Amino acid sequence: MRHPFPNTPMSFLFLAALAWLCAISAGDLPDFSPELRGETARPVIYSDAGIFTHEEPFTVRTWGPSNSYKATIKITRYYGTREERSRQIAAGLMPKFAILSIPAGDCDVNATGLGYPPEIDRVFFNGKELGILTGEDEKWIVNSYRIPCQDIHFPSAPGEIGENKLEIIVDSANDEPRWYLEQRFQSLEIPGPWPILLVHGWTTNEGAMGHMQSLIRQYYGIPSELADAPMDNAPETNGELLNEQLENFTQSYGVSMFNIIAHSKGGLDSRALIDQGDVDSPYVHRLLQIATPNAGSHLADILLNPEGFLEYLAVILAKLNDPAYKKITPGLESLTPASCAKFNSTHCHPNAPISTLIGRLRNFRPFDGHDDNEDGSDRDGGWDYYRLGQFCYDHDYHSGNPRQQGDGIVTVLSAHALGTQIGASPIDSKTTKFDHGNIIQAGALGVLALYQDLLFEMPTRPSHEGPELRGGATAEASGMVSFGAVEEFRGLDSAESQDSPATTYVKNAVIHPGTEIQIPFELLDTEKPDPAFLFLRVPPAVQIQVATPDGQLHPVPADSALAGDDSEEDLLGLLGGRILELGNTPPGVYVVHLTNPEVEPVC
Repeated sequence: MRHPFPNTPMSFLFLAALAWLCAISAGDLPDFSPELRGETARPVIYSDAGIFTHEEPFTVRTWGPSNSYKATIKITRYYGTREERSRQIAAGLMPKFAILSIPAGDCDVNATGLGYPPEIDRVFFNGKELGILTGEDEKWIVNSYRIPCQDIHFPSAPGEIGENKLEIIVDSANDEPRWYLEQRFQSLEIPGPWPILLVHGWTTNEGAMGHMQSLIRQYYGIPSELADAPMDNAPETNGELLNEQLENFTQSYGVSMFNIIAHSKGGLDSRALIDQGDVDSPYVHRLLQIATPNAGSHLADILLNPEGFLEYLAVILAKLNDPAYKKITPGLESLTPASCAKFNSTHCHPNAPISTLIGRLRNFRPFDGHDDNEDGSDRDGGWDYYRLGQFCYDHDYHSGNPRQQGDGIVTVLSAHALGTQIGASPIDSKTTKFDHGNIIQAGALGVLALYQDLLFEMPTRPSHEGPELRGGATAEASGMVSFGAVEEFRGLDSAESQDSPATTYVKNAVIHPGTEIQIPFELLDTEKPDPAFLFLRVPPAVQIQVATPDGQLHPVPADSALAGDDSEEDLLGLLGGRILELGNTPPGVYVVHLTNPEVEPVC
């Protein structure tokens, strides 16, 4: 808005008096500002989504020439250390640039024909000039600027505040009062992932998850905390303690929720934390279980009734002779199958989604007739957990029975009891890095890679409609050729044009227990090498068949699973991969049939 008075000395005195009155009572100002409309509506202060707002109690009008409007935008959410933020940016979890939004009221930058310059309002953020505001007479226009994250003042520690200074020099092109600018609020948007709480298992303390925490910092940069869940406590007691810790962490981090990664008994403690019939904590976005005995472990039964066992056990796992591990406590008793059955009967209503994975040991010599080690030797620690598994649940990798397969302490059947397992579970390896203890040490990076998509979710809370634990397994079906070159596939439900097929066809699906889904796609070109079909993250129980255009139905056997090597980078074997190779396949419509059988309900 331009100056409404003629250019006389008396009018300057009158203007000074008016400005003084405005400082006393904002209501004395004439209201030149229309309501904010549409995209200019005032943003909600919501630190989960990373939107930080400075808001005035009333519309502030700043006159030129060269007077400044100043504001402080406070960042109340903790994004981690500088190094962690750099890793988040490298991993695509934080943007390189934040978005600064400034709704400008009555900014006459395009005014002409008045005999003096238009309104030029210069914008500075933390001392660096960003440019000039745009706007229109008697209108609100939102101005947006990209701010390099390196120029933003973030909190240096949880509980602290990062203060960012905004300055707008109004009407910098004139030497006399000509224009004013109106301001009501400004916002700074910096999305980031949910922070993580790491919960340890029985016989350990928070330090047991320290290696996984260091890997999270190194590869993802997501800020995390270590929980304290005393081993002697029952899950219900530790659930209360975890809730108290999360209440403090959420306040100091400036977010409403954390993701939880929980190992072994920590997964039971965390289930008590989120169950609507127990603690019903509001502070959890997702629970990611690692080797949790959801249906109990027979090792707990043995330790509670050790007659004739401790002498044998001392040979293969001497540390369990420590009296600290032999005393009867609620924590130990909670791990028995009978206790877990009772626990499951009352903890069927989580208020956050649960995902589960477990490792599966191969068989080790000289205890069976199979030699699953390429060099014929046992691997680090494998004898201990393998012998434990043999003694506790008659471990046999080749049995095909999830009751006899496991990580040496927890069976696959027990970990998967809720039906919440991801497609890659159980994780196979020719080494022992996914046994019950190593899975959070040597196998930690592989676990994080499998949970990566869930850890990378950005805050807006996903809808989770409550009690259904057996929500279904996720599978991906992909079509590609077997020897390097990519075959041309086009999905029938693809939005792409008929004459511009995609080079690959990928379909993600949720397969609920007791249901079948069909995925159609069209093979356009058969003049290339014989194609193969690769399926990733398909649970072992899911049955796969491929119907070819000539009416034949080709089953994809579960034993076609791809074996990964010992490299952390090669995760193909961890992704539940199966492969079907077809020769001389005709062009036309192919249909992939995936069937997920019913599971016996736990709750």
